[in-house]
Amino acid sequence: MTTSHRILSTAAICGVLCLFSGSARCAEGEKQPDAKLVKKRESAIVLAEGGNVKEAEVAFQAVVAEASNSLGAEHPFTLRNRMALARLVGDAGRPAEAVTDLRAVLPVQVRVLGADHEDTLTTHDSLVVMLRALGKKAEAEAEAAEVELQWRARIKRQTQKLGPEHSDTLRSRNDLAVALDSHGRYPEAEAEHRAVLKIRGSVLGPEHPDTLESRNNLTVVLNNQSKGAEAEAESRAVLKIMEHVLGPEHPGTLASRGNLANALNSQGRSAEAVAEQRAALKIQERVLGAEHPDTLKIRNNLVNALNFQGKSIEAETEGRAVLKIMERVLGPEHPLSLMTRGNSA
Repeated sequence: MTTSHRILSTAAICGVLCLFSGSARCAEGEKQPDAKLVKKRESAIVLAEGGNVKEAEVAFQAVVAEASNSLGAEHPFTLRNRMALARLVGDAGRPAEAVTDLRAVLPVQVRVLGADHEDTLTTHDSLVVMLRALGKKAEAEAEAAEVELQWRARIKRQTQKLGPEHSDTLRSRNDLAVALDSHGRYPEAEAEHRAVLKIRGSVLGPEHPDTLESRNNLTVVLNNQSKGAEAEAESRAVLKIMEHVLGPEHPGTLASRGNLANALNSQGRSAEAVAEQRAALKIQERVLGAEHPDTLKIRNNLVNALNFQGKSIEAETEGRAVLKIMERVLGPEHPLSLMTRGNSA
């Protein structure tokens, strides 16, 4: 199994770390977190982005405790960090614990912020992900349907108030498409991504980061539908622009290269996929480090491509090496560790 590289909204890049990135916006007149607390949160984000899961968990726990004392248990900043902590715990292989925490946060956010607030929707969608991880399909689908209704209500309100071409409206539509993709509703996700891409391309231009975000997300959903040739063409086109605009070492560019490798692999062109992954891996290790989660994802995909090539001994050697790092850095029950263990078996 390969891991696709999806980009969420610009303020929410790097996969699940969209839950950590960005600041919780406070209502006018509401008490703001002080600079020291914000700095502690930023430090926790750095730890999470670097794959230091245990240290990040401790750091977020400290942020939540301090925020609860200084701002209150129901302050948006406190709630956002509780949600981020829960998702971090879940992605570290403890989904049952995450579900308990998310169910505690969600009703408070609904009451304080509203059901269609961005933070509430992010928590709600995280709950869907964790329920699926527990194999509770019926519960997950029921929650997913509610999340979709709230996303659409938010988009309708933003369209009426801000207009269909406003960046906030398009960001919400992008995030709805990502949610649909994660729920396995690929044709709907593709249609939504294409609609957002058309507007962003027209309003912002083909080289704007938001336009590139939409194109990269489109390649993910095309790969998820086994539309390898189409995904390859889109990946190559967006990669060319990203290398020119953002540079070859930008996270978005590297994500696009990963998606291209996945598209090649899905078409049975495993030798080309391996070459692309090795090139991306070389940059990732230099820029992000050998133990960064994005680096480990590429190594997992490399194992998969080597298996497709029939190079089982090389795949097993690479798999054992990366799994050893994953289990130490992420934990043995982390989804990426479990996936790599399966690929290298």
